[in-house]
Amino acid sequence: MSALFNTIFGVLCTALLGTYITNKIAEFFQRRTVLNNIKIKKAEEQIKQISDLSIRINKSSASRRFAMQNLINALLNNGQNIDEIRNEYRIEVKNWNIDLTSYNIELSMMSLTELAIHHLEGVDYGENAYASGVHRNFFKAHNLLNRYINGDKNTLLLIKAQDLLNISYKETKYISEQLVIESNNIWNNLKNNETDPLSIYNLGRAETFQLILAIFHHPRSNFLRVKRPSRD
Repeated sequence: MSALFNTIFGVLCTALLGTYITNKIAEFFQRRTVLNNIKIKKAEEQIKQISDLSIRINKSSASRRFAMQNLINALLNNGQNIDEIRNEYRIEVKNWNIDLTSYNIELSMMSLTELAIHHLEGVDYGENAYASGVHRNFFKAHNLLNRYINGDKNTLLLIKAQDLLNISYKETKYISEQLVIESNNIWNNLKNNETDPLSIYNLGRAETFQLILAIFHHPRSNFLRVKRPSRD
């Protein structure tokens, strides 16, 4: 009787333990799935924000650039509707200046302050020197345009203004390229679970078993990755 009781008790304990372990495993994978879904959703939202910002910067930059180019063309060709074209240009300048503040804030919130400073706003290295940035080149071209309109009828001013518009275009294109790279980085970080390939520069963050595999040149050692340090 005692042996039968022990057998039944053992079977029950084994079943309960098995159920407990199974539930814990299922709970673990369920939590991991939920966490991965949250990460994917967050990454998708970030990428959408970056894409939307890139589109708005390109559209706004193009509108101001084309408005100035139209005015330059009218001045070079002694157009009859210059006043109307100037009014359209003023509207685009005002719109750009309003949008520029928002673009700077959004880039800063994405930790892309350097991109905002050097390629959106720009840095001026002197009146006759190269200037970086979309806005800075717009501003210098605007000043040349005003000089021509206000009495200095040297067409070289307009030609120089066109050159500056081309630089603004290149800077806008560069910003778009960097935003694409940022989007790709977000997906890569998600795919690699915030890890970096094991290298001599991050050995301090490697697990012991990873170091053992690397030391003995295990076939999988080339695929080892270590957790990135926290940004906090």
